[in-house]
Amino acid sequence: MSRRRRPEPDPEDLELWQRVTAEVIPLGQPHRRRHATPDHPTLGRPRSLDPSTAPRGRGAVPLAAGHTAGIDKRTAERFTKGRMEIDSRLDLHGMTRERAHRALVRHLHTAHAAGQRCVLVITGRGSRDPEVRHQPWSNHAPGVLRGELPRWLNQPGLRGLVLSFSQAKPQDGGSGAFYVLLKRQRI
Repeated sequence: MSRRRRPEPDPEDLELWQRVTAEVIPLGQPHRRRHATPDHPTLGRPRSLDPSTAPRGRGAVPLAAGHTAGIDKRTAERFTKGRMEIDSRLDLHGMTRERAHRALVRHLHTAHAAGQRCVLVITGRGSRDPEVRHQPWSNHAPGVLRGELPRWLNQPGLRGLVLSFSQAKPQDGGSGAFYVLLKRQRI
């Protein structure tokens, strides 16, 4: 009986696996950080998908949907389960990417200044019509605003205001909307 050889892993898959496992700590072991090596320069340090939009400064970790580090357990649970009172809503439906970005920045700065904590941002799911969705002239690419929101929230202009964001529950828009938790305004 002959043995089958495993195919070589795809370099992109290998890099993704290395990034995912870079911060893994074996059970029962004290916290130790793996350091980058010449063969694997990304090990030991998280990397943003787009370095130009990564937050800067000490302790700045890129936001990811559902990530609630730095939030007390009770608040994090209420937030991710959609049980937090929504202080304001922003509907970006039908806006161009640039107009939606300006509206988001303006709304979140205003909400933060007003002491609001939870904002519902409605991006929409994108066009479901395959005839429209895949046309080069179409402004209805699948989920453009939904895909841009995490990147926008990680940009320096907004990252300092936002604690976390999470996909909304079905009653608030489901996959076409996000809850955004703003930091408390300190006086």
